[in-house]
Amino acid sequence: MPYQYQPYQPTWNNPYMQQTVPQGYSVTSPMPNTQPVAAQPQTPQQAWNSVKVDGLQEAMNRFLMHYPANMLVPGFVSEPLFDIDGRHFYTLSIEQDGRRNPERFRYEPDFESQGFSIDGA
Repeated sequence: MPYQYQPYQPTWNNPYMQQTVPQGYSVTSPMPNTQPVAAQPQTPQQAWNSVKVDGLQEAMNRFLMHYPANMLVPGFVSEPLFDIDGRHFYTLSIEQDGRRNPERFRYEPDFESQGFSIDGA
């Protein structure tokens, strides 16, 4: 069937104009999307960087609440969670055999890089 040029027809419903439909066409309302929505990880209410934890056990609970199970595959490494003591942070990694490996790291200021001196000042 060859293409036939149709004049522009606005798609909004104007109550002051009578809607005309070209012959051979019908007006239908859009169908609602009934497709199931794939499960997506929910974003936390609080920014992940501002979450503070009190110890390894709470860090592990936060990791398991934050990351969906389908992300916890071998080779996964989480973002760090910082302890309220101000000296430690925690990460969660998944080993090749599927074991969860929570790790605690200590961090401290680098005093060598703080401040500088100018010769003769």
